[in-house]
Amino acid sequence: MSGVKGWIDRVFTSGFAYGPAVPPPYGESSLTGRRALVSVTVGARDSAFSDRGIHGSFEDVLHPMRHGLFWFTGMNPLEPFAVYSSNELPDDRFVRARTEYARRLDTLFLATPVPFRSLTGGDYDHDMRLLPRVETPGTRGLDSTCTSATGSEGHLAQLPLSLFERVQISAVRWCRHDEGAP
Repeated sequence: MSGVKGWIDRVFTSGFAYGPAVPPPYGESSLTGRRALVSVTVGARDSAFSDRGIHGSFEDVLHPMRHGLFWFTGMNPLEPFAVYSSNELPDDRFVRARTEYARRLDTLFLATPVPFRSLTGGDYDHDMRLLPRVETPGTRGLDSTCTSATGSEGHLAQLPLSLFERVQISAVRWCRHDEGAP
């Protein structure tokens, strides 16, 4: 995790990624047009990262990074790539996981970003509170930051992978569409 913090400290600086000299947050900045993919390996089973799991939903765990960092600075967050039970994986499943990750990277510029609401798109009032009746009925909490009820649910690649620490950010990739693949 210290590598990710260092990357955040170097890239997301005031005056470049956010601050009074750049456009309002949650929409446009010098990082607008870039895509952000969080790839993680997790020692726990996928069931531990569910609405009733001990860690809560995986989308909620990653919300501060995907919404509060990437979307705040104008980037387009993609659905994360998660590999569960990473400390218990036979070779054949490791090969499958590696193949799935390669496929995921191949779709980096084709995947639909998480549909977060923009601050200036008319869904929020002056106090940054969601306007009444804007969200889909029954939507609550962090799901209300998305423009659809499904938000970012149900799209995680749930593959176990080994040889990594239990909960580790293994890659955070970002690039502009016009710069080609990373």
